[in-house]
Amino acid sequence: KQMKNLNSLSKNKRKIAYFYVSALRIDAAYALLEKRLYKEKNDSVFFYLVFALMHRLSPDAIEHIMRKLINASSSLTSRICVLFKNHFLAISPYLAPYFDSEEDNIIHVLLYLAKHIHNYELKNFAWSIFNNNEKDASLRIQALDALASQYPYEVNDAQLYHHENEAIQRIAIRALSSTYRKEDVVNLITSATNSRLNDERINTLAHMIHNEKSLILFLFDYYQKSTNTIQKDIIVKVLSNYVDYFILKFKEDRTNHIKPMIEHMLRLHL
Repeated sequence: KQMKNLNSLSKNKRKIAYFYVSALRIDAAYALLEKRLYKEKNDSVFFYLVFALMHRLSPDAIEHIMRKLINASSSLTSRICVLFKNHFLAISPYLAPYFDSEEDNIIHVLLYLAKHIHNYELKNFAWSIFNNNEKDASLRIQALDALASQYPYEVNDAQLYHHENEAIQRIAIRALSSTYRKEDVVNLITSATNSRLNDERINTLAHMIHNEKSLILFLFDYYQKSTNTIQKDIIVKVLSNYVDYFILKFKEDRTNHIKPMIEHMLRLHL
């Protein structure tokens, strides 16, 4: 009965049929499912079919799926992205031919994988998209976001903090939240200008300090040495969450090291 339902006019019957036929796990069943893959028109049912074939994909089946994605709806594209991510080992042998694709939707799928999977080929692909000034800005931003997610240290580039595209600046700043190096703290602070991205810097610094408490005193020392008002404002906003720490740390300090910083916090109503 389920074999007959593979060609049913009812999409629900086709979905159920794909499930039961794939459960047979025999070559003849997978051959029937792949044959249906080339005929299926409904996006929802097509996804079920791809899922059923995921561990028995052929180069021809992958090629058809990729062709389908070129003009696919955002809903189908998103679902295929998640499916490919969750079954990456099954599809990775077939991806190489698509790294040269000029189709935005295929590039989008590969960048989604690059964001969620640590893989040398995907990393190189993401860099190739980001460094290509002819690519659409949204794809370049997606590429950098993928790189920042998997390789935050590689996105640590001073030029990116001053990039003309604010979205790229924001990604570069956020990437540092996964690092805890003093030089990264300095880069964040010294690249600050009087802009709305300073809130991003404050959030990133707060995240870094939360995970590496030794940076608290490093920031405090930097505050004392700095003469830049913008930089000092950023630092006190980050350190305002640690007032109790400073009071305990310097409770026997008769030189009032923390007094200027506390007064600064009060001026900013922190």
